[in-house]
Amino acid sequence: SDAVFFDGYDWPKCKLRQGYRAPKDARFIIEHDVQEDGTQMEGKSVKSNTAAQSSRKAQLMGDLLGDNDDDENDNTTFGNVPLPEEKGFIIENSAEVRRLARRTNRFFQVSLSGLKLRLDTFDDTSDHRLASCMDVSMADMFLAETVSNSKPIKMLGEWFNDIEHPRDSKDGLVTLKMVTWHPSERVSKDNEIVNDESLGKLELLPLRCYVDQRTVRFVSTFFEGEESTEECSSVVEPQSLLKPVPPPMFRSFKVKSAKLKVNYRPEKLDIDAIRDGCYVELINLNPLEGMVIMLQPVSVSMSIGFGAVVSALLKSWIADICATQLYKFVTDAAPFKPLTQVGGGFANLVVLPWAAFKEKGDARTIKKAMRSSARSLAGTVAYETLTTSSKLTQYAAEKLMGVLSSPSRYAASAPLPSRPRDTPRSLQQVTGHAVDSVAHGLSTANYKVIIIPCREYRKTGAMGATKSVVRGIPVAVMAPFGGVAEAVSYTLLGVRNQVRPDIRKEEEASQRGLHHGDF
Repeated sequence: SDAVFFDGYDWPKCKLRQGYRAPKDARFIIEHDVQEDGTQMEGKSVKSNTAAQSSRKAQLMGDLLGDNDDDENDNTTFGNVPLPEEKGFIIENSAEVRRLARRTNRFFQVSLSGLKLRLDTFDDTSDHRLASCMDVSMADMFLAETVSNSKPIKMLGEWFNDIEHPRDSKDGLVTLKMVTWHPSERVSKDNEIVNDESLGKLELLPLRCYVDQRTVRFVSTFFEGEESTEECSSVVEPQSLLKPVPPPMFRSFKVKSAKLKVNYRPEKLDIDAIRDGCYVELINLNPLEGMVIMLQPVSVSMSIGFGAVVSALLKSWIADICATQLYKFVTDAAPFKPLTQVGGGFANLVVLPWAAFKEKGDARTIKKAMRSSARSLAGTVAYETLTTSSKLTQYAAEKLMGVLSSPSRYAASAPLPSRPRDTPRSLQQVTGHAVDSVAHGLSTANYKVIIIPCREYRKTGAMGATKSVVRGIPVAVMAPFGGVAEAVSYTLLGVRNQVRPDIRKEEEASQRGLHHGDF
């Protein structure tokens, strides 16, 4: 089962009547509502109120002539014939409605599969107070989003790694066991319903997270409470004397230890928040790559409802991370990750043989430890070199082709061909995209320095052709380099996946279930 939450509004006219506006350059709508009176939520520049003045002028004219009625769809003074000053307002109003409407290409998704539920309930008797026993198991679960990228990305899902933590096929990604019994007195002296009592136990398999700051802001904004208005909401809360059943009180709720592997991509650093003492904002200083967080086992006692339990769990985990794992936010930051990994490999050249010497002391064990540490160092150096080189060449290709495809005098053609959906397994599977990238760069250069000058020669002669050749020289240099850089980057990615198949399987698992053909 899937639940998809889209950007925008299903009733944009309702939001428009409330005076909300959205900037044209907004990446997502729900955060950037701006009111006509000048109030805005995120500090964006306030639009001109010319359209609002025109609407007010038309309304006064209609009142004067007696032509206005109660039809909300009639926005003109003379019915179907708008005044000149009303035409601009109608056009802008229609554009705002389309801008505030649902965006099907911007969403986040919650997907659940393999859900198993066993619920045993017991009748009320004088022999016991047991109410129910519940076992919930979920084979797979993930959160996906398209806010940070046009292609779906898994925010949260299973961390697939058969070497570090092999998974039994019968294990659920999330497993919850819960036992509930009734209190000895159902109603208190104050005529209030007494909470049921429960015991809970939660188990989580290792999870993989790809988090973007924009997505975090989008999700938090999406679930912010919004006051309803009389104009757009006619739902009336029924008055009832019935009291709701209170949530259970957990005598104990235990969570076993779990692992998280996190990639985090910040968008911007809020300097003002740091000045105000919010040092958590420092996490947005650098991207994080493959940071492994250990979530320690936690036991929560005497908490009412799942909300209080989750809050206590997060508070305990955050305190433990700040006390014991804070250094990972530096060692796993993007600029330092390769250095720390290679440095750790060099340290193992000394640490592992020394540990073998202290444990047994024979030459055979020491030589085995030295060979193991040397092999590990070589693999780490090869992996970090291939990964870093692939990312750098991909960045260079995107920048070069971004300049060529930007609206400037050097604008050439479409950007590089998109990479295949499937992760390359080896060097043999990168040939197609690598050749296409080089061919695209050469065809772009050929178009600018040969085809266009030939057309100019036919139109204006040798002088126009010479000018076209001179204008096409930057493209002739950058386009082939961009294509070659993309080809090299993708080739290095294939080699890396061949050297480290565990990383390739992890990336394949992060794409599983995101496309309709995978279901």
